[in-house]
Amino acid sequence: MKSPVTKLAAAAAVITVVALGLFELIGDGSTSGVVWAEVARKVQASRGLVYRCVVRGSDTPDEPDFLISYNRPRHSRLDSYKGEEITKSYYDDYDTRTCTAVFHPRKCYVLSTYGKAKAATRHLDRMNPKHHVETMLSCEHRKLGLRTIDGVSCEGLETIDPAFFGSPSEVAGVLDTQEQLWVNAETDYPVLIDCKVTIELDGEAKATEWTMDQFQWDVDLEPSLLEPNIPPDYELIGEI
Repeated sequence: MKSPVTKLAAAAAVITVVALGLFELIGDGSTSGVVWAEVARKVQASRGLVYRCVVRGSDTPDEPDFLISYNRPRHSRLDSYKGEEITKSYYDDYDTRTCTAVFHPRKCYVLSTYGKAKAATRHLDRMNPKHHVETMLSCEHRKLGLRTIDGVSCEGLETIDPAFFGSPSEVAGVLDTQEQLWVNAETDYPVLIDCKVTIELDGEAKATEWTMDQFQWDVDLEPSLLEPNIPPDYELIGEI
């Protein structure tokens, strides 16, 4: 019969082998290291957020090449670009429920006010990465494993659940959808969100894709950056 010392040594060897095996699994991406509840918490707690959004598949004549969004809890700014030129800027103040839309080539701007109901759901904009993360986790989804993005090790989730776009009545025209969320495996912050959706419009299938990237999470944005800074030669052309 083996002595207690021998048994302890054998048990230690087994534990070591198992631990090394788990280490290998984690190292090659077979086991997730991201705690997705922590991702949701950090995203919602982010004080300031900057990101880029690129939309493809739209038939709008003045479709921008990309958008840059700046966000604080009570204010946001969205700049629309053609090449390196800002063509439009939208400033939202959620406290006063006002939006200032500035059209730079025409040197004019419009002021609008929205009601309490719309103000309460502004954060549910599907171009909003915070809403995307929350909705992704509430839908049926699958893990994608590891992927390197811009030199950063990331873990991903994917959903093809139409519920991502809302209630059954709201998604009645959705023919196909695919959303991917990629998160920095070290910081638990999203680095890439890629969405594809095909809808039926006037009897035809129309596909649209948008990508959100170049994220800056939990940054300290100057309040003045999100306040309308309208040049004196710009004309007010309407109030809605």
